[in-house]
This record gives sequence, structure tokens and C-alpha cells, in this order.
Amino acid sequence: MADQKFTPGPWEETNNTAEGMFHISSPSMEVIVAFVSDLLPPDEQDATARLIAKAPEMLDMLKGLEWSFVSEGDCQCPICHHYQDQHIHSPTCKLNAILKEIGNG
Repeated sequence: MADQKFTPGPWEETNNTAEGMFHISSPSMEVIVAFVSDLLPPDEQDATARLIAKAPEMLDMLKGLEWSFVSEGDCQCPICHHYQDQHIHSPTCKLNAILKEIGNG
């Protein structure tokens, strides 16, 4: 993926009890992507870390959904129902807005 501007996944969360916070990193810990503040309650810290760690997988799923709806043999966006062969989404399509925001739309 040539236009990817973020640290490639997979990512995983690690509870660093010595520091009292979670790290989100590549599996080898060679790249730390984010820290989750120890100012959050422990259950919120854990849930936030798990959500961030799943971001690369969620992005892959969103990209896979983009033109996944098939109607009468034509692929459409399941959100705005515009056709893939037109290569354009509705201006209000939330899926397209998210992919553009991330730099993959």
C-alpha cells in the first residue's frame, strides 16, 4: 500500500505496570505507536488501548466494505449506494469521509 502514512499493523496493547500505562506497539515492540494515559480509570485505560490496537484491522475492514454491496451485478458502497464504476461517493457518505480522513479514500 503505497499511500499508507501510518505505522503498519498489526498492533498490540501491553499493560506496563511499572509505568502504570498501556503501550500500543508493533508485536516486536520495535515501534511504540501510542501510550494510553494512566490518568484514566483502569477499565477505561484497557478498553481504550484495545480499541487503538485494533485500528489497522478496522481500517482493512472498512476498505473491504467500500464497494461490497452488490445490486443487479454492480458493486455499490453500502452506505451511500453510489456505484463503484463511477468511482465517486455521495458527498455525505460517512465511509468515504473516514477513508479520506485517514488518507486512503
